[in-house]
Amino acid sequence: MFPGWTVDQLFQANDDGIEFVPEPSKAQSGTSIQSRSAAPQPVPGRRSDSLAVDQLKEARITDLWPRTNPAVLDDLLTRVNNAREEITVYGLTRNFYAKDDMLPLFEAKAVEIPVTFYVMDPYCESRQDRYRIEPVEAAMEDPARYVREILRPLFDASQRIVPVMPNAGMRIFTFNFPCSFAMEKIDRTCRVMLYGHGRRGTEGPMLVFEEGTPYWTYFADQLQWLERLATNPREPWVSKGLVVRALSEADLLNNRERP
Repeated sequence: MFPGWTVDQLFQANDDGIEFVPEPSKAQSGTSIQSRSAAPQPVPGRRSDSLAVDQLKEARITDLWPRTNPAVLDDLLTRVNNAREEITVYGLTRNFYAKDDMLPLFEAKAVEIPVTFYVMDPYCESRQDRYRIEPVEAAMEDPARYVREILRPLFDASQRIVPVMPNAGMRIFTFNFPCSFAMEKIDRTCRVMLYGHGRRGTEGPMLVFEEGTPYWTYFADQLQWLERLATNPREPWVSKGLVVRALSEADLLNNRERP
């Protein structure tokens, strides 16, 4: 029960107070005393740093940022400029893409490759509910403003484009259900931004996944699921009222009231 101690040692008087617990001497116990500065033993179940690094490499997380910042936007611009196959965007508002310095770039790309936007229906209940947990400085809470400043420019751009390739062009869809993250799939890369509570979307962490892992597959499948809802909706989603549909001129002119 007390390795290294003899019976006589256990019953010796101690005059040093309870702060000091004597150890048996090497000569008396006949055993070596372990140094107090010995290296700590590993905690069971705890991953080593090298294992964690290996797992990150296997996940092919090529970039990671704590929030949207200039480096995130520079990375996006570089990837859009270099896109050769497709650009697919999904999220709450995606208002960044309608800015004067971004929209022409997407127009130019849509001449040669497919550019697709999935944004939340500005008048659906899920959007209203999302803005209940956004801070007061969230810019696009008013659906009429969002239609005027974001959806109208995107739609007009989609009508100006004259594709030179069969599958090229700009398509805009709205969806009517909650979203927990935003995504940009650019060729063989997925950029994923998390949506938190009490924070704007741009304050969420951003991760970049490359093709060839289960992580990539998960997010790419999310976009395929959206496309199926837009082109060939099926059960149980139809009965649950999930709708993904192409934005039309009538949607922009229809000044609907909030639910």
